Amino acid sequence: MFIKQAPNLQNLTISSKVSSMIDAYGWQDLIKTSLPFLNIFKFKFVYSHKDNDNNIIMNKFQQFQNKFWQDKHHWYTEYVLDTDSAYIYTLPYISNTYTSTPYTNKHSNGFINDFNKFRNVTNLILYQKAMRTNCEFYFSNVESLILVI
Repeated sequence: MFIKQAPNLQNLTISSKVSSMIDAYGWQDLIKTSLPFLNIFKFKFVYSHKDNDNNIIMNKFQQFQNKFWQDKHHWYTEYVLDTDSAYIYTLPYISNTYTSTPYTNKHSNGFINDFNKFRNVTNLILYQKAMRTNCEFYFSNVESLILVI
C-alpha cells in the first residue's frame, strides 16, 4: 500500500526477518507494475530454518538468479547458511556488521568481485574456528574486530 503512494521511488533498502518477504517473483512483479523508476534495490532477508529446510532456502535464492535481477538491473544476490538462519542479501552486503561463525556456508552466483562484496562492513565478529574454515571472505574496511574464542 505504501509503495502506491511513492510511485517515483528510486532507492529502496529493506532488512527483514519475516520469511514471507523472501519472494523474488512478488518483488519482481511489484517493481515492474508499481516502481518504474527504481534504480537501487538493496535487501537483507533472514530466514530461520531447520536442517531439513536447505532445499527451501536454495529455491528462494535461485528465484533471484534470473535475467530480471541480473541482466536488466544488475542486482546480484548471495546467501549464507548458518546454524539456524539463512541470509539472502544483495551485493554489496548492506549492513555494516558481519558475523562469521564456523558454521557459515556462503553460496553465490560468482558475478561480483569478492573484494567488493563486504565493502560496507566496518564491524566484524569473527569466531576463532571460522578463521580456519572460512577464509574466502575479504573485509577491506573493517575498523572494529571482535574475536570470539
